[in-house]
Amino acid sequence: AGVMQQEMGLEVGAQAPDFTLPDATGQMVSLEDFAGQRVLLAFSSTHCRACMEMYPHLRAFSESRPDVQVVMISQGSTEENRQLAQVQGFAFPVIPVLDWGDRVMVDYQVPGTPFFYVIDREGVIANRGFANTLEQLEVLAEGSRE
Repeated sequence: AGVMQQEMGLEVGAQAPDFTLPDATGQMVSLEDFAGQRVLLAFSSTHCRACMEMYPHLRAFSESRPDVQVVMISQGSTEENRQLAQVQGFAFPVIPVLDWGDRVMVDYQVPGTPFFYVIDREGVIANRGFANTLEQLEVLAEGSRE
């Protein structure tokens, strides 16, 4: 699926909407917590097969790129997401959301999963798109090299 549907999601150059939500362990996570850092915001679902296949790549990306803070917003229950993070060995925040109607999903106009936004140090969307492999994640992140 090498086709980038550019009309999907928020515009590159737009301000990334802030959010403050509890992660799967109950810690509050806010986009503002990472001000001054680059963030890879990953939208996924515990019931999405493509997401399942992408998780090991996302973990590898997060481990190989200390310069990019990964935050995952994942549809599914808190329990499902807690187990997912444990099984996959995710060291980054995993924020459960119940469904597509959740405010953060609407704010980010998420077109599907797994979908990613790269947010620069100023909180501006630098890149976006679907990605399934480590290579695609690297390309997304590189596309926004400051």
